[in-house]
Amino acid sequence: MPETPAYFELLNSIDQSTYSDLQKRLSSSDCRNCRNKRLDNFNEMLDEIRHYTNKADGDDWKRSLVCGVCFLSDGIAINTHQLSILIGKCKSSINGSLHRLKYVPFPCSNAASQELVTLIPKLKVNYSELRQWTLRKKGIMTPQPMVHENKPLPTPIFITPQPEPKVNAMVQPRKEEAKTDDFFYDDPIMLPISGWNDEIDIKDPAESFDPSLFMSDYL
Repeated sequence: MPETPAYFELLNSIDQSTYSDLQKRLSSSDCRNCRNKRLDNFNEMLDEIRHYTNKADGDDWKRSLVCGVCFLSDGIAINTHQLSILIGKCKSSINGSLHRLKYVPFPCSNAASQELVTLIPKLKVNYSELRQWTLRKKGIMTPQPMVHENKPLPTPIFITPQPEPKVNAMVQPRKEEAKTDDFFYDDPIMLPISGWNDEIDIKDPAESFDPSLFMSDYL
């Protein structure tokens, strides 16, 4: 049987019944042991508690006192003992969940303390009970710089052109022989000398000149 929280008798019958239903739902194993969703579940728990406590009917302070949660304008006040009875979590688990939600403790300032005792008047006359409450607010977290993953660029593959081998023809092409007309050798003057040692009979031009051959053209 779930434990009954302190000041439970301050609630009316409807609020007591609603609290019991809320306690069974939030402390169930299905709600508490959802791995990888504990942070979301705890945040949802706080939303359900807020929906239960804040009804603006004059009894908000009673329900907040019994649940151990009071929502402030600039944070939240927690009584871990009362809250652990409601959701079935230990104090260290509650503090860890609040820390992961960025709710950090801060000193009880006059304004925050005054707001708490204004919302729950019973704490004003009960200092020992007031000490059971801790004030938390959303911390301003310094944004972490984005780390860009440097992926190595693919190395381009260059294909080096290979030189074309020169193919040496085994058979050298025959040079085209100089063509000469057959009549070239018919001219006795163009016949080649048979040898460099051949003697050429050169007569004296005076002896070989016959003027009668040229005078006949004029006669």
